[in-house]
Amino acid sequence: NYLTKETNILITGGCLGIGREMIDLLIKKYNCKIINLDIRTSEFFILKTLYNNNIQNIECNISKIENIISFLEKHGINPDLIDIIINNAGIANNLPLEQLSSKDMISTMEINLLSPMKIIKAFIDKNKSKSNSKQIHFITLCSVMSHIISANSSDYISSKWGLYAFVESVRSEYLYSNKYIFTTICPFAVDTGMFPNFFFCMKTKWVANEIIKSIALKEGIKFIPDFINFP
Repeated sequence: NYLTKETNILITGGCLGIGREMIDLLIKKYNCKIINLDIRTSEFFILKTLYNNNIQNIECNISKIENIISFLEKHGINPDLIDIIINNAGIANNLPLEQLSSKDMISTMEINLLSPMKIIKAFIDKNKSKSNSKQIHFITLCSVMSHIISANSSDYISSKWGLYAFVESVRSEYLYSNKYIFTTICPFAVDTGMFPNFFFCMKTKWVANEIIKSIALKEGIKFIPDFINFP
């Protein structure tokens, strides 16, 4: 099985929402080892109580990290042992353009787009420097909004369009390499509270389960629900 107790997974934003549900499934179902990077330190004790030695929580504002490799090493983690990286952290302001400040827009881009870009590049650069490079699986939480437009979400949609384009461009660079797997997840709105104005939101636990299945199957692009593929 691809996901086992020997699998080491790095996830950003794992304290709440989809990230929290993925951690629960990955540990309870597959006994994976999780490194969770998040700013919500108030949730760390609960996660540690639930999952004990299967999880290591590290306070981290990913938008402020320039070198993820050095950051992990500073916290006693060997980046070479990480098998799967889940870029999950994200924010949404849900404001019309005229109400968005420059700070809002920059923050959205830094967290939703630039941080996953820097993390993926850092691990590829690190892997390239090793004589016996290992296979790394990158999972990127994008959005169905990387393909559609919606009012009051211009900064969020722009970040997800850019993120989708980035991952697919990098995938093309390593199309004939077996060193990297890229899974791009594009869910519709999920009931995490990020999109309170949507008329329909999918259940977080169900979406997390669909994502884990995509990881196990090493899928390339996954729209959730599946019927979104057709339009």
